[in-house]
Amino acid sequence: MNVEMAAEIKNLDTDLQIMKSNIVGMEANMEQLLEKIMSVRSRSGGVNTCLFEKREHIEKLHRTRNLLPKIQFIPARLGKCIKSEAYADAVKFYTGAMPIFKIYGDSSFQDCKRVSEEAVTIIIKNLQGKLFSDSESVQARAEAAVLLKQLDFPVCTALSI
Repeated sequence: MNVEMAAEIKNLDTDLQIMKSNIVGMEANMEQLLEKIMSVRSRSGGVNTCLFEKREHIEKLHRTRNLLPKIQFIPARLGKCIKSEAYADAVKFYTGAMPIFKIYGDSSFQDCKRVSEEAVTIIIKNLQGKLFSDSESVQARAEAAVLLKQLDFPVCTALSI
């Protein structure tokens, strides 16, 4: 029994020695791993800082791209409304696009804004014609005044002329 016990003690001692050397090796590996993690974190922060402005620019371009289909048809719609004298629809389309034109009208939607403003100038003249026409009904004249007001055209000034 002493021999078996001595052999078992020797085996346990060997196992402990192996474990101890493994732990020492693992501590060194853990320190190297921690250094690598810190290096990656530092580099990642640097990359994020460098890409922040580009990311914002890309997001702005993406928002603009999403607006394009909604806005690019406004001038054509305004033209159709002028031909069919659907001025209420024209005013609705134009006033709906105005917030986008105010934000992006000097860049991406510059041509669209310019053509739309030219169409609105025609619409204003036509609405003024209706407003001052004796042949138009009172209801049509009132509607013209309301639409001019929605376009921020000074109706009171137009009436005093």
